[in-house]
Amino acid sequence: MFKSIRNYIMTIGLVIMAFASCSKPQVVAPEYKEVTANNLQGKWELVSLNGDDILEGSFLHMEFIRNETKFIITDGMNGFFDAPKTYTGKFYISYDDALGAVIEGLYDHDTGLWNDKYIVSELTDDSMKFTGLKSGDIQIFKRL
Repeated sequence: MFKSIRNYIMTIGLVIMAFASCSKPQVVAPEYKEVTANNLQGKWELVSLNGDDILEGSFLHMEFIRNETKFIITDGMNGFFDAPKTYTGKFYISYDDALGAVIEGLYDHDTGLWNDKYIVSELTDDSMKFTGLKSGDIQIFKRL
């Protein structure tokens, strides 16, 4: 009788130790990069707008050219799938203590400023988030 109780207690102890020794996988938070022209350099594609995926066949690409602080936007949204529009201009990054990095753009050919300024956050090697200051729109971009 004592032998079976002892075996039972040892079995329970082993089970408890097995569960206790199992560790949950650590969730590693991504390391965000500083928002600079150098870290924005390259081509990006809009993949999400306000939490919704971009419709299949439509696209918006942004290219940042760091040395000249220029941008090229290729807009294949809103019915321009077959003949996308291309916009060029200069971008500017400023830093605000409360907001962080803010980007704005000025189109070439005197067509004016971007409709909004954007807080740039969650910048990694592969993705970034734009949040419109006026509109509140949240845009997620992935690097091409």
